[in-house]
Order: sequence, then structure tokens, then C-alpha cells
Amino acid sequence: MAAADALAAFLTALHQPAPEQAPAGRDRGGPLADYDEGFVKGLASATEMGLIPDPDAAHAALRRLIATAHR
Repeated sequence: MAAADALAAFLTALHQPAPEQAPAGRDRGGPLADYDEGFVKGLASATEMGLIPDPDAAHAALRRLIATAHR
């Protein structure tokens, strides 16, 4: 769980608004909650391939990130 917490802290610190002059990205930026559905689909796919040993922990980490981002 410490690894998930460290990742959550890193991503929270990394998630900053882009400067006004930054070019618009495709499917990047914005609230993390907007990406939850896509994350769940990608997580399911990666889990089916055997790449994610604990998908519930990975999704829980995203949910914590979303909650932290909205404080």
C-alpha cells in the first residue's frame, strides 16, 4: 500500500493546470474524475493480460487521487 500512496502523492503533485499559452492536448488534462471510466476499461484490459496483480488496489489509488484533487 505504501507504493500506491507514494504514487498518489507523486501524481497529485504533478497534476497542475497548464499555462494559458500551452497548446491544447488531446485527451489530456482536466479533472481526474473525467478519466475514471477510461481508466477502469484500461485496468480491466491490463488485468486480463495478467499485468495488474491487484486491480482493486490500483482503482482504489485512483479514487484517492480523485478525492485528493478535489480538496
